[in-house]
Amino acid sequence: MEGFQTWRGVEWKGVPGPAVSSMQTRKSNHLWRADLPSNLATGPHRLEFLTTDRYGRTFRGVVSFEVVEKLPPPNWRFGDDF
Repeated sequence: MEGFQTWRGVEWKGVPGPAVSSMQTRKSNHLWRADLPSNLATGPHRLEFLTTDRYGRTFRGVVSFEVVEKLPPPNWRFGDDF
């Protein structure tokens, strides 16, 4: 949802896919990314992650996301048809 809100108003074209390199952060102390398989099936998925910060503290979390074949229009709200 955050990414969609960030790019609200942008006209999306083409097939959904990985972000272009200019949209990716190269170095950050609070952002992370995961390389997903290119053959990930359409539908809901769950990503479990484990990370360790520079002080040796370990954090575990879960992110739910959905792979879609068609991106929603820029002003789409949950529950709306598209």
